[in-house]
Amino acid sequence: MVDAKSITPLFGRTPDTWQANNKHLFPSEQALRWTLRQHRERLIKAGALIRLRGAWHGIEPKFTQELVKIGRADAIAAVREAA
Repeated sequence: MVDAKSITPLFGRTPDTWQANNKHLFPSEQALRWTLRQHRERLIKAGALIRLRGAWHGIEPKFTQELVKIGRADAIAAVREAA
């Protein structure tokens, strides 16, 4: 079961959005939006991303955990390409 407090808006004008709290990972809203375009379906299937009232929300800790998995897969692919 998901606790409502674990659902965080990804973007917006409030200072407590996921992107605002994670600028060390995604310094701009555009960077996070690009990642969502590339991996939206995977994040939704993982139960990490939902859309409420027309806005994207991450479900923590699943959202961050899935981003780590995506980053790990990208790192492995980069190492294989370099070999």
